[in-house]
Amino acid sequence: MLTFVVTTVVFVGCNFFLHFRMEGSYWLLALVTLIGSYSMIAMGLVISARITSEELAGGLLNVLSWPMMALSGVFFSLDGAPAAVVWASKLFPLTHLLGAARAIMLDGADLASAAVATPLLVLVACSVLFTLLGAIGFRWTQD
Repeated sequence: MLTFVVTTVVFVGCNFFLHFRMEGSYWLLALVTLIGSYSMIAMGLVISARITSEELAGGLLNVLSWPMMALSGVFFSLDGAPAAVVWASKLFPLTHLLGAARAIMLDGADLASAAVATPLLVLVACSVLFTLLGAIGFRWTQD
């Protein structure tokens, strides 16, 4: 919930000062953000479930987050990228979160739209998969 609240505060602040273009539903954007945030937190749980050192877990999460940000389309478009790079970008939940958020904000897409429904289903599947893997891998004590 903290991630969702911080994201909401940043969005509202940026919208107030920068006047974002918003064609779609704020509620749908909030839903996509909530599920996408949970998916990325669950992905972090998979990494940190078996790591005994906080420093190592932080380092591994950084190693995972940089390719995710570089390949998700946060910094630049992947329209002209090779097919292998586009395929690799689809492995990360951030790519699907950004695709759905852009469709809602820029195109006014609704939940019935494939541009929102498909990424949302992928985010839900990632959330369930990462939560299950993290729960299976978690141990209270070192083995």
